[in-house]
Amino acid sequence: MKGNITRFILSGVVFFIIFIVLDHSIGWGMKCLEDMAFDKNPSGDTLRTRYICDKVTDEVLIIGSSRASHHYIPKLMEEKLKKSVFDCGMDGCFFLYQTAVINHVLNRYLPGIIIWDSEPTVFDAGIMESRDVVKLSKLNTYYDSDQYVYKLIQLRNKFENYKMYSILYRYNSCLFKYVDAFFRNNGALERKGYLPLYGIDKTLQKNKQKHIEDICYQENVELFKRILELCSRKKVPLVISFSPRFTDDNAFDTIQYKKLLEVANEYNVPIIDFYHHPDFMSDSSLFKDAAHLNDDGAKIFTERFCEELEKLEILKSARTNN
Repeated sequence: MKGNITRFILSGVVFFIIFIVLDHSIGWGMKCLEDMAFDKNPSGDTLRTRYICDKVTDEVLIIGSSRASHHYIPKLMEEKLKKSVFDCGMDGCFFLYQTAVINHVLNRYLPGIIIWDSEPTVFDAGIMESRDVVKLSKLNTYYDSDQYVYKLIQLRNKFENYKMYSILYRYNSCLFKYVDAFFRNNGALERKGYLPLYGIDKTLQKNKQKHIEDICYQENVELFKRILELCSRKKVPLVISFSPRFTDDNAFDTIQYKKLLEVANEYNVPIIDFYHHPDFMSDSSLFKDAAHLNDDGAKIFTERFCEELEKLEILKSARTNN
């Protein structure tokens, strides 16, 4: 009986050691593949995140989700603003991811200004209910080196801290993305991060959204304040931008928006609002879908946005990298 128990324990120990060795060996292989893919072509979601977090040094940074990556054209902005610009928008990655990217970048270098493409109802989802909690996996490789990322990733579930002991787990679903980088280039770096959308939806009509409820989650407000405080401490001006959306909703009547406005005013953060701008709401040909401008719409919006940005005093005092 004792012999069986001993063999069972020894087998368990051997299995555990083999698992650790395999995990770290394959994980090391994935890290090498990531490095090679990144050197070859830092495109795609995961590699784009690494490029933004570790390599970008432009004077003007645009932070946001797909509405940022598809709405702002850096090369046009550079002509207007006479400053280097990079679009850090990431499709499908929302509030939590965006706060992590801003925090990480500001701890590496200080841009001249940050433009944060957001929405009036950004506080309407609790942290644990947020649709982008899963997208924090794009930041897995920063789990050990970035305390802010470390704390956010643990929000996914109570077992996340244990899962992250596995190096291979941190690279989950990355293999094909890394391999794809060797064969396909979406040209995002050449366009300074901009991802154009082409064509129009001829059937597109104003998206009459259901009534947006007055639900404001304080945890999101506190994270927002933390980022604004960080920008203030680092003396990096931040501008909130509401880019156009072809929707008819009550976003500006919600308690979420009123709270965002209150916090923005508290930290002297300006808001440039094109969310329901009539010039865009009256022309569906400028949109790829209800939430996104097409390339033609992005060109017009970028021009109009720069005009509004140039009116702000903070742009004149923004640091340069010259």
